[in-house]
Amino acid sequence: MTKTIFSLMKIVSCEARAEQVLDGQLYCNTLSYLRKRFDKYEGTVPLSGLRIGDYAIPKEDLVEPPLLMPGLVSDLNVYCMFAMWSPKMDDKIRFDPESQLGSIEGLVGEFGNHTVVIQDVSEFFRRTDQAMQHQRSGVLRSLRGTVNYVDSGAGATLPNTMSDLLRIALRKRKSFSNEREYRFVYLTGREPPGPFILNIGDIRDIAFRTETDGLYDSIRVNGRPLSDFES
Repeated sequence: MTKTIFSLMKIVSCEARAEQVLDGQLYCNTLSYLRKRFDKYEGTVPLSGLRIGDYAIPKEDLVEPPLLMPGLVSDLNVYCMFAMWSPKMDDKIRFDPESQLGSIEGLVGEFGNHTVVIQDVSEFFRRTDQAMQHQRSGVLRSLRGTVNYVDSGAGATLPNTMSDLLRIALRKRKSFSNEREYRFVYLTGREPPGPFILNIGDIRDIAFRTETDGLYDSIRVNGRPLSDFES
């Protein structure tokens, strides 16, 4: 399904971090950090089976599906945002804003009550792409997109290309689907691997800061309040 992203949000713990985002300083952690901090399955690929020599272990005998954890994927840097989206637009925006924003409520305690809202998503994409392509950014390859939430036991195709490896960062377990993430994924080749800041320049002309619990009244889609889209 094609998704139309019409709002991106970064939830942070304090005003200082929100101002950092508005300054265009995008702090990108590694997948290995996210694995230790939030989800031990980050950056892993569930395999459909396991063999020891010529013996294939039946799936029902496994406590959990075997996992592939590519080392290069652990070193990828990611910038995570909350996304509001609808299926591909025709002449109307079709979505339930209250249910989408409702899933933020469970994130306030974990991430904070300050949110930077991107109003012009296309321009934000343009600026991140432009900054990534700048030679001083250190980015070798990149990918961005909505996260695909899957069942924990669902198998996956083994990565064959660099794009396949980056796409692993866009896969998470369904139990995290309330996060509704949009991710920017970067391969930098830094030694040693670690976080880096992508500087895209001041974004106050296309974004604003608000408290997370006041999002519903703050967000506009094509200049209209979210209440206009309620069924």
